[in-house]
Amino acid sequence: MGSMLRIHPLLVALLAVLLAPAALASTGSSSFLSRTDRTYADVVAYLKLLKKQFPGTASGFVLGKSDSGMEIEGVKIGSGPVKAMIVATHHGNEYGSTEVALAAATEFAARPLTNHTLYVIPVLNIGGYNERNREEKGGGS
Repeated sequence: MGSMLRIHPLLVALLAVLLAPAALASTGSSSFLSRTDRTYADVVAYLKLLKKQFPGTASGFVLGKSDSGMEIEGVKIGSGPVKAMIVATHHGNEYGSTEVALAAATEFAARPLTNHTLYVIPVLNIGGYNERNREEKGGGS
């Protein structure tokens, strides 16, 4: 018999998020996630709402400070022994990746994977994101 391909459940769930945006409508986040004109403050506000909506599965954390001195905020989902991380918007003009990270955080907070902990950082390059510029003002990326 041929060998069976095994796909990690986190990947399967992430693909479901990307392929089924209608699932976000139940959380009331679909209109937020379709915007491309928001600032990092809007993203942080969304994370706060997510934590409030799913207090049993989602909690916040601060990764550190950005080049511009702002706190890099994220959301921790679940508490299982298998750890995974999604880090988006390494470059400020990659704001589409913020959409994917927020969609994934929303879906996983609503339906956490058993035995998994997921850390989601929707924006790593805050200064560049706010300016819609690839790099921070100081020249970092």
